[in-house]
Amino acid sequence: MSKDRIVFLLVEDSEHDVTAFRRAWQDNGIANELKVVRSGLECLDYLQRRGQYRREENAPRPRVILLNNRMPRLDGLTVLEKIRQDAEVENIPVILFTSAESDLKENQSYALGANAYVVKPMNYEDLSRVVRSINDFWKLVEVPEKLL
Repeated sequence: MSKDRIVFLLVEDSEHDVTAFRRAWQDNGIANELKVVRSGLECLDYLQRRGQYRREENAPRPRVILLNNRMPRLDGLTVLEKIRQDAEVENIPVILFTSAESDLKENQSYALGANAYVVKPMNYEDLSRVVRSINDFWKLVEVPEKLL
């Protein structure tokens, strides 16, 4: 994968939030690809290239994972822990999102290897600003060739 092409993987079960992220992506003119999976289990299938993601073109390796913490069955912290235990994907940066400050589990998130922990903004303008900042930051960061 070219360094010019950055794939972000959004792990989000809320259709509303997926729509908002996609809109912010488009409104900010972000050319990088935003792949979306709807659950923690689907995220692991994508990263481990199982099922519908068996073919590499269906699951290009993401440069960054945007991971919702609050999901049914397999929450973000559990997914993060499994990512960090998998030698193939353990070094992919993960930004953990939560929808409420009362859910803050920063210490646990960082102990499990999160690269950042963000409370999802409550309005679109703030979300758009967060999306733009994340994209800009990760375009500048040097990432090991193994991840590209």
